[in-house]
Amino acid sequence: MKYALAVAVVLSIAAPAFGQTHPVKEPGKSARETAPQALSDDFAKSALLALKTIQRDTTRPKVGSGQTLLVDRHTQELIDAADVAATTDEERSMAKVLAIVYLLKIIYNGDVGREDTSHGLPHSEIEGFSKRLDVCFADFEAILRARSTTSPATCHEGIRAGTP
Repeated sequence: MKYALAVAVVLSIAAPAFGQTHPVKEPGKSARETAPQALSDDFAKSALLALKTIQRDTTRPKVGSGQTLLVDRHTQELIDAADVAATTDEERSMAKVLAIVYLLKIIYNGDVGREDTSHGLPHSEIEGFSKRLDVCFADFEAILRARSTTSPATCHEGIRAGTP
């Protein structure tokens, strides 16, 4: 039940972060004037560092006072640094996706190694999610390295699937 709630919260947060990031061509404008801008170097570096840290993070879900989710301070600071480096709408959208991917990673970490799967995901779903997360990380990294403003579709599909 708590995982279904967590996924529902992630979906409600994720909805605005995933969308068309390319501007629509206006009549009379050349393709160059309406072409999406590349991610800035500062943002791409910050986001890539945060993504790599999220990928290695082993934090399990812990709830603090007031039902606040406790996360790794170092990882959260790197996500915040990427958010601060974001200067365009596309970069701010990517920063939101980073935060969402981190929440999904924490949920996944909570189910990995769990002996009792009665309150979490069955083992087969955990393996499937692990593979989707790996693809999400690889695609997100490629997008950041290419300085593309395209939202990582594989991360988007994993969230839309409704399972962490």
